[in-house]
Amino acid sequence: MLGLFVALGANQCLFWFSFSSAGTPGVAAYYGFGDGSVDLLLALGPVGGVLAQPLATALLSSSGGGFGLRASMRLAGCLSAACTALRLLPTLLSDSQRHSHTTATTVVLCVGQVRTICSRF
Repeated sequence: MLGLFVALGANQCLFWFSFSSAGTPGVAAYYGFGDGSVDLLLALGPVGGVLAQPLATALLSSSGGGFGLRASMRLAGCLSAACTALRLLPTLLSDSQRHSHTTATTVVLCVGQVRTICSRF
C-alpha cells in the first residue's frame, strides 16, 4: 500500500510538471494557446487542491462510514489513468487540427487537470 501511495504521488508530480517543464512559450506554441491559457492550467492545481482537501479528508476518514485508504488509492489510480488518457487526446491531433480547435483543446486539458486534482485523494 505504501508503494502504491508513493507511485501515485510521483505521478502527481509528473502530471503537473508536464506543462511547466517545456516553458510557457513552448507549450503555448505547441497547442496554439494565447496568453494565460498555460497559466490557467498551472494554477488549477494549487487552487483545486485546497478546494478538494475537505472532500479527501472526508473520504479517508474511517469513522462514520468513510471510504478508507485502500478504496481511495484505487480511485486515485483510476482517475490518474483517466486524466492521462484525456490529456493525451489533443497531443494525438496534427498541428493544424490542434491549432484550429484551441477552445476544445483547452477544455479537454482543463478537464484532465481537474481529474488530476481529484486523483489526489
